[in-house]
Amino acid sequence: MNLFIYADESGVFDFKNNNYFVFAGLIFESKNERDRYINIYRLAEKEIRKSGEYKANMELKANKIKYKYRYLIFRKLKNIKKFATIIKLTDLNVNLFKNKKTKQRYMDWAFKMGIKNCLKTSFNEHLNEIQNINFYIDQHTTATNGRYELQESLETEFKIGNYSADGNHFIFPITQNLKSLTLKFLDSKHHVLIRASDIVANYVFNMLRKGKYLKITQNSKMSVYIHPN
Repeated sequence: MNLFIYADESGVFDFKNNNYFVFAGLIFESKNERDRYINIYRLAEKEIRKSGEYKANMELKANKIKYKYRYLIFRKLKNIKKFATIIKLTDLNVNLFKNKKTKQRYMDWAFKMGIKNCLKTSFNEHLNEIQNINFYIDQHTTATNGRYELQESLETEFKIGNYSADGNHFIFPITQNLKSLTLKFLDSKHHVLIRASDIVANYVFNMLRKGKYLKITQNSKMSVYIHPN
């Protein structure tokens, strides 16, 4: 099994002005499934552009289009596996926000825990059938060395394994037959499934702001990881 995982974020990682920060996205189980949804998403965007409300060269990001169009797109994605990592910013240790590297390492950890939770709940007995995982994440201001650190963190979690904090126990990866893991940062302007992930992340973030947490967890195709829990 080859997985194609697309991800984006929503919110600002700042506990003084925000309660939540979200990573979210889509998980495709094959290249054919991924490519089929690329076409579905393009047709959905074409339908939105027919309204004449948006310029032809404008990127249809979640924060730029009306709710009815965001909802239309989200409905098109209803049958695809989704994941969300919800970080409760006001419950985190304030010292975490003081150091840029510490903050980035925590965000990387929270992201991979969300993916791990989704794989365990969605694939369960089929985890060892996963041979390749391909990550595609919206490019942002992460420095080059930060991207390498995320790659290493994902490989350790899903391919190599790691020792426990006390060094006494080796923790095997949940995907023990994994052959390869790749990570690419993509510009959402040129990649529709990054835009689709933006829609999913925005949906989760807005449901949280409206106090509609149950609406997120009741979505049968959405795996949710919350920290701190």
